[in-house]
Amino acid sequence: MTSLRPSNAERVPYEEALTQALADGRLDGDLFEQRMGAVAAATTHDDLAAVVVDVPFTPSAPPPVPRDRGRGRRAVLGLLGLGAIGGASWGLTRIWQVPAAAPPGPAATARSGPPVSPGAVATTLVTVPMWTAEMFPVVADHLLSIAVDDVQSLYAYGEFVVVQGTGPDGPVDVRYRVDETPHVAAAEHTVSPSFATDRLRDLDAADLLRRSGEVITLGDQPTIRIDRPPDWVVEVRGTAESVWWDLSGTTRRAPN
Repeated sequence: MTSLRPSNAERVPYEEALTQALADGRLDGDLFEQRMGAVAAATTHDDLAAVVVDVPFTPSAPPPVPRDRGRGRRAVLGLLGLGAIGGASWGLTRIWQVPAAAPPGPAATARSGPPVSPGAVATTLVTVPMWTAEMFPVVADHLLSIAVDDVQSLYAYGEFVVVQGTGPDGPVDVRYRVDETPHVAAAEHTVSPSFATDRLRDLDAADLLRRSGEVITLGDQPTIRIDRPPDWVVEVRGTAESVWWDLSGTTRRAPN
């Protein structure tokens, strides 16, 4: 391994591999968070290699322009006010650049399925504001635009959102990241109980975090997970505890 410290761009393939492992069910949320933190803290390439030793990993060329990896974390810090969630200003947000589905051509059908090649890029972009009231509704709109009508699970952390859903041709994974186009790919997970994608429009991420912050300490990197069929639970996790809500995000639920 080279003795040079890893660049921001060189960390990206490792982050992508961990995100895919989370979507595939190879990592749970806790381990995903630990390893993403290890990628951020890595000072050698050996450190990076250690985080993907037990998950699929294919080295790839780094993107030509290094990303500012601290922006997502700073955005959440600004939003949460380091624990002062009740008085946080939700105007300090990062924006995801998310491609909408391309309009159908003359020979295409209006309900063509989502692209299945990794890193598929559309030409039209829409913005998904992070950790705001519009976050989940805009994600829902994008999923529906690529015919992902049902969701099996959703995981939001830092500058990532990972969705497992069902398209017209079967299971798909859709991964969003700040300032990057979504990754839409055919998935390995089996079709399982799901809820209608448009129900995500009922969720207000800003209000969900605000009310959760009145119950638990959120810290600087809260996570939101939606799973546990058939009733579906929205889990907001802070530094050491979680609080659970129904799928509308308005009614407290028991942990189990």
